[in-house]
Amino acid sequence: MVLGCYATHGSRQQQLAACGFRMSYEPRITLDQLVSVFLMVFVLLAPVLAFGMFSSGRYGFGEALALALMIAAMYSSAVMCSVYPRDWWSWAHRDSRGTRPWLFYIVSGLLAAAIGALLSFATRWLLEQDLQLAWSEMSKRSPWLLMAFAAAFTLSLLGDDERPESITAGRWRLVEGGILAAVLALCGVAVCFWLLDRGVEISGPPRVVALAAVVGFSLGCTVPTWYREEPEEEELPRFGRQPQAVATQP
Repeated sequence: MVLGCYATHGSRQQQLAACGFRMSYEPRITLDQLVSVFLMVFVLLAPVLAFGMFSSGRYGFGEALALALMIAAMYSSAVMCSVYPRDWWSWAHRDSRGTRPWLFYIVSGLLAAAIGALLSFATRWLLEQDLQLAWSEMSKRSPWLLMAFAAAFTLSLLGDDERPESITAGRWRLVEGGILAAVLALCGVAVCFWLLDRGVEISGPPRVVALAAVVGFSLGCTVPTWYREEPEEEELPRFGRQPQAVATQP
């Protein structure tokens, strides 16, 4: 009954460990799932960025490919920040009263934004081959880090939700996908206005917002469900023979 007060598998594992049980670590998002997130985002972004930037003449095909890899890595990092730190910090789970760890949601978003800044700076340095220019370009486009913050914050928030019994698993995936799509679309609008206010040129703001919504829907439909899934338990070996009924003569 006590364990039923904990909303997610991770929080229940933590409570069992606190009670003295030896728990084996099982990551809630596997490496294969994380790689699939990276590939999914890259496949969504690469054609759009390659077409938009190459046709505008601002960047070549290689530069557009590098930016697509950077953004895919940024969203993958947001997924990592929304899940893996829960195994490090005891306050990153719902407590016995069901209170949400709002501080963790904010910290996960800040971690994702910090990693995104490092990825952005490294990519700009590779493209420009000049540290000062790379820092200047990254600083001008720093509003894009809001997308990483919003993705990590919302994914960690959705991961603590339990599916209502009245809604099927498939529909709940769509609901969570719609929530993250709306959040990233709104953040995309805010980022576009923010960049334009800074004098940064944006090629196709509606396309930017639409692409953010598509990425958000894809992540929202998969990552929270993966986090809440119970790991498959191996069947315990059976020792000895099962007793069989023996017919007796009357």
